[in-house]
Amino acid sequence: ADSLLVRDHARALGQGAAWMGSQQIRNVATIGGNVANALPAADTLVPLVALNAEAHILSPEGERFEPVETICLGVGKCCINPSVELITHFRMPLCDAPHRASAMQRLAKRKVFTLPQLSVAVSIMVDETHERFVEVRIVGAPFGPVPWRAKAAGEHLKGAVAKKENVHAAAALARKEAVARDSLRAGAAYRKDMMEALTRRAVRDALDQLEMGYADE
Repeated sequence: ADSLLVRDHARALGQGAAWMGSQQIRNVATIGGNVANALPAADTLVPLVALNAEAHILSPEGERFEPVETICLGVGKCCINPSVELITHFRMPLCDAPHRASAMQRLAKRKVFTLPQLSVAVSIMVDETHERFVEVRIVGAPFGPVPWRAKAAGEHLKGAVAKKENVHAAAALARKEAVARDSLRAGAAYRKDMMEALTRRAVRDALDQLEMGYADE
């Protein structure tokens, strides 16, 4: 949450870590534990999926890298066997200026120590001219048992000019393709509406980091 290295190269992860639990919990918790706990809206899991991160897993049989996106099998269900396997660290592509950036937006009924109604994390890559998107990953949760990637919205922005109209169109597409559910924290319709709003804000934040931002409505 406070690391300048993370802030410069994986900002969405730092933002997610700052929201995780309380200060006391963050002082003893690990990102590996937050991921392996396999709650779909875990505050470091969502940005790690957006950042296309991999977990390094060690066991008596050897070691392997597993994409964070495929670690969660369901609510509280993880592909890692905690009795014989251990997450030692994560690796991910650098996501920093001048061509890459990431950001996370989180909506909750209060600011600290509560599960989110919705979280959205994005990572973007732009071309050499700073005019067009090259790659966009958009991840939202909780919509289902695992973090959900808005793949159609990301593909919509691939090759598109980095301007407000295109970002808003992609955010609307993310809202349309999201299959939401009702829960005690938020209704399905509200989550879909907020998917659109938080996607716009997260992409704008990422563009601002590359000094490509625009004044939102």
